[in-house]
Amino acid sequence: MTEPPAPQFSTPLSVPMDDRQQLIYEGLQYFSQVAADFYGAGVKLCTDVSVPARSHLIAHCAREIDGCIRDFLSSNVETDVVQKGLSTIDLVSQKRKKAKGHVASILTALNKPVDSSLAEKWIDVAIEFARFVHRSKFYEQPRLPAEIIEIWNNYEDVLYELMGNYHAILERVKRITEYATPTDEILSTLPSVFQKERSFEASFYESVGLSWFPQLLQSNFFDETTAVGPVQHENGGHYMPDWLPLIFLIRLSESIKEGNNQDDIIDLVEIVKKVSQRDLGNYRINYRLIKILSNLPNEAVSDEVLDFIPSWLGNNFDSLSESAEICE
Repeated sequence: MTEPPAPQFSTPLSVPMDDRQQLIYEGLQYFSQVAADFYGAGVKLCTDVSVPARSHLIAHCAREIDGCIRDFLSSNVETDVVQKGLSTIDLVSQKRKKAKGHVASILTALNKPVDSSLAEKWIDVAIEFARFVHRSKFYEQPRLPAEIIEIWNNYEDVLYELMGNYHAILERVKRITEYATPTDEILSTLPSVFQKERSFEASFYESVGLSWFPQLLQSNFFDETTAVGPVQHENGGHYMPDWLPLIFLIRLSESIKEGNNQDDIIDLVEIVKKVSQRDLGNYRINYRLIKILSNLPNEAVSDEVLDFIPSWLGNNFDSLSESAEICE
C-alpha cells in the first residue's frame, strides 16, 4: 500500500472556470457538493445567453449556495440570540431591517461584528437574492441579467474570502468549534471536510470543546474501524498513520485527570478497548492509548484493559515509546 493521495477536485467539463472560480468551487466541495454544483450552474448561467429567464435562475443558485453555507456555519440557537441583540444602528438600511434574520445568520456564521468588512459585504449581497429569485408580474418582461450578474460577481468576492483558499477554509472549521454543542448539519458535514484534508481534522480535534464528546461519540467520530495499522511505502518502508480522534480523546483524559468530565470515563475506556481489540500494530496509536489510560483513575482501568499490554508492545516496530509510557 502507498500513502493515500491528496484530494483531487474536478470541475464539470461543461463549465469553464477561471482560476479564482476553480478555487471557490473546490472550497465549496469541502462542505457541500450540492453547493458546489449550484455554483457551477451559476457560473454557466452567467455566460450562457441561450437560457431563458436566467436572471432568476442565477439568483436561485446564489440563494441555494448561501443556504448551504449558513446551514453548516450557523446555529439556530445562537442566531436567535444575535438577532435579538441587533440594534437599529446595526440595521442601517431598510433592506437590512426587512432581512433581520439573514443578517443575524450571517453574523453567527462568521462570529464577527456587523461592521466587519466581510460581514458587511456578505450581508449586502445576500439580501438582494430574493428580489431576483421571485418572478416579475406575469405580464412583465423577465428581469435583465446584467444586474444580477453584477450581484453574482460581488457574491463571488464573498465566496472567495469565505472558502477560496486553505486558510479561509481553516477559519471556517475553527469557527464551528466555538459552539458549545454541534448542530446536526455540522456533524453531518465534518466527515466530508476531514476526508479531503487531514490537517483540518487535526485542527478541529485540537480546539473543539470537550462538551462535544457525547454528540461526537453518538455520530461515530470515534469509530475504531477508521484506525489503521502500518502502511507500506513503495520503497519497502512503513509509516504509522495517526488516528486523529486521539487528539481529542487525550485532551478529554487530561480533563478527567483534573477532576472534570467524570461521566465520560466509561465511554472513553470503551473506545480504548475497541481500538485495542483490533491489534493494529501501530505504535503511534498504541502510545496514545496508553497515554489516555495513564490519565484515568486506577479503578477505571480494569484487568481486561491491562491485558492489552502485550499487544501494545508486541509489534515489529518501535515500542520504546509505549514501554516508557507504561513505566510512568
